[in-house]
Amino acid sequence: MEEGREGRKETGSGQEVMGEGLVKGRERVEGGREGAGAMGGKLMLGIKIVKTVAIDLLPSINPS
Repeated sequence: MEEGREGRKETGSGQEVMGEGLVKGRERVEGGREGAGAMGGKLMLGIKIVKTVAIDLLPSINPS
């Protein structure tokens, strides 16, 4: 674990961090429904944020 953490700091790669998150998510899903619900909640929150940002940006991109 320590080696992986140091490696991530050095590279600063978003993909590695995301990969780690996906692995944790899978473990949670295997662990039970609670974990799956938490992952679903995070995904929904992410979609909400994206929608909000898109709504905020649309008027400036295409003023009607």
